[in-house]
Amino acid sequence: MTQWFPLINDLTQEEIHLELEEAKGLVAEAVTKSEEAKTAGETAETAATQAKADSQNAVIKANQAFDLADSAIVKIGNPFIIKKWEQGSIESNGENVDSDSNLRSEYISVKSGEQYIAQFPDGEEALTAHYHFYGEVTPSDYTDFVPQVKQFSEWYATGHYPTYSSIIPDLNARNFESMNINETPYLNSYTGQGDLLVVYRILLGGNPAPKVIHWLGRKDVSDNAVFILSNGVWSQIGMVTEGGTSIIHEWVLTEQQREGITSGNIHIAFFAIKQGSWAGNYLESTTPFTLNPQDSMKGELEQLSTETSSEAVTVPTTATKIRVRIPTESLPHEFLGNVYLSTERKDYSQAVYSAILHQNNLINLRVAEDGIINQINISTEGILIAGNKVHITGQTTIDNAVISTAMIADAAITNAKIATLDAGKINTGTLAAERIAAGTITSDKLTISNGFITNAMIANATILNAKIGSVDAGKITTGTLEAARIGAGSITADKLATNAIQVGLDGWTNSIRISPTEINWYDGTTLQGKIQADGLYIYNGSAHIGTFAGSYAVESTSIRGISMHLSGSGSFISFGYRTGTTGTFSTVLVLDPQAKVRSQAGFHLGTDLCTNGFNFRTSGNRILKMTDLTLTVSGSSTGPFPAWGGDNGRARIAYGTDHLYLVSNNVFCTVTAVTSRISELITRVNQLITRLNNGWMITSTTYYSNTGLTAMPTSITVP
Repeated sequence: MTQWFPLINDLTQEEIHLELEEAKGLVAEAVTKSEEAKTAGETAETAATQAKADSQNAVIKANQAFDLADSAIVKIGNPFIIKKWEQGSIESNGENVDSDSNLRSEYISVKSGEQYIAQFPDGEEALTAHYHFYGEVTPSDYTDFVPQVKQFSEWYATGHYPTYSSIIPDLNARNFESMNINETPYLNSYTGQGDLLVVYRILLGGNPAPKVIHWLGRKDVSDNAVFILSNGVWSQIGMVTEGGTSIIHEWVLTEQQREGITSGNIHIAFFAIKQGSWAGNYLESTTPFTLNPQDSMKGELEQLSTETSSEAVTVPTTATKIRVRIPTESLPHEFLGNVYLSTERKDYSQAVYSAILHQNNLINLRVAEDGIINQINISTEGILIAGNKVHITGQTTIDNAVISTAMIADAAITNAKIATLDAGKINTGTLAAERIAAGTITSDKLTISNGFITNAMIANATILNAKIGSVDAGKITTGTLEAARIGAGSITADKLATNAIQVGLDGWTNSIRISPTEINWYDGTTLQGKIQADGLYIYNGSAHIGTFAGSYAVESTSIRGISMHLSGSGSFISFGYRTGTTGTFSTVLVLDPQAKVRSQAGFHLGTDLCTNGFNFRTSGNRILKMTDLTLTVSGSSTGPFPAWGGDNGRARIAYGTDHLYLVSNNVFCTVTAVTSRISELITRVNQLITRLNNGWMITSTTYYSNTGLTAMPTSITVP
């Protein structure tokens, strides 16, 4: 992180040095006595006690030295409070978020009633800042709260969910908040048949969602992944991997997770994938959870309020810390704004200011006064000395110097080593012939009009419009030959080596490579696919995903067509679309033979299936149609309704708004009417059986009375 430290005067430095040296001596003495304590035998306890006391004194002295340093900075530096900016933003709830257009500060200690204002050093331009005020969490009755807990559990065949996270989609699909969960927790929930899911409902009793959750327990042989439900979505918050003894597991909820718990209960799921004899967990008690434990909440800060202003702000009564956010595109070490302990903007630019910037790869020393900055910058790229006036005394040696635009008055330079000399600057004297090296005047420097040269040996010559009868191709060893000079069809595949033709996309890192038998394309060094004579092959590196190629039917090799095959390394084939040129694709059809995308293997639809009047056929080539059916009831038409039927349409099943219709030989009725007639028939048969059970006659002259029943209809009508 970038940090600027204002320098302190020599007197303060000396005081700090003495304090630190004294602290260093006490620490060294404490270390010596600690070593003696290890081997002193009977005096070990006494030496250790003394060493502890000396260590404590050393810490006190060191803290005093640091306090003195801080006070010295305040005495001589400008009264700004932010010593380190970092790139990023602060959300309205006080949490950090990534941002390239904001700078934020660390936590800064403040006092109630103090006033601060953000400004640039000259104080002329207003600077808007966002202030976040914090105070320590106040203990309440909601600390160390042990809630009542209910449990739900179920087990799955081992391997049904290959990873811990693969259960999340199914958890999200179930409404646990409205589910009836009222089982008392088991001290040992386990199964030996497969994987185990245990969901605990933690009753908050009217309290808000906690910041910290403690759970006292351990695993049963297999590890447990822990998930929490918030905003209707499950997410993993931890793992339980300890199996020896019960320990306290702590999970801290984010502000977003807490805001998403609105049902008055917390739902936490433990999912164990069987890794031995058992899958499950152990609880120390039936109330294993503690919410907002006192030890975890001690000293924790919570945001009290926020304020945005370009003027002075006042620290609230209970606030002890402040953080500041500034909207700016500047980098931390470039930004000159700060927050000052003041009620109004002031001009600090005229003050003498000195500072040291120390990073892991950079040291910068600077002194500024009246807008003039003199500095020395040391980094891995070099050393910069910048100043209005630079005065170097004493003998100076510069190795391999490059001096640009030097102003040297009447210099006497002996035996100068000059890398290059502009000949245009030689405007006096003569150049002796013996100073010209043999072979250094080349033909490109000569012009020969109508010259005749026999058996010329011309090195690196530039010959314009040469009339040459023939050229031996073996003599062409450099340069390039234009494509227009290559005869059509003169380069054949047998003249090409593998990867001889490469269409470069950023060189070799992204390229299409062409050989006589195939075309390969890469993403970096990873093979993505290839085209061969028999089809298109899709890869992920060395893994063959699938093939799109011409093929033949299993029934006969003479039946040819186009096939799309999924290899063993491929997981699915999908078809999808999106409405625009960007955004997420919507999947409409997925072939998932290994159940890696969906919970079951097979074809999965992601949209409606429209048959458009075409038929479904059985393995025996029998036709099943899906049609629209309009019915006439009491002279009025009703429908149309969707219906399944045979090829001639005389037998169908139609799905009406309220009734299921059965069509047989073009005569229809409702299932409701059929069941009504069957119910009436059963009633009458039961009455007849009752009468028969009384006997045909009561006496020789008294007969059983008429039943009073009317004749049943012989047809079934639509209600």
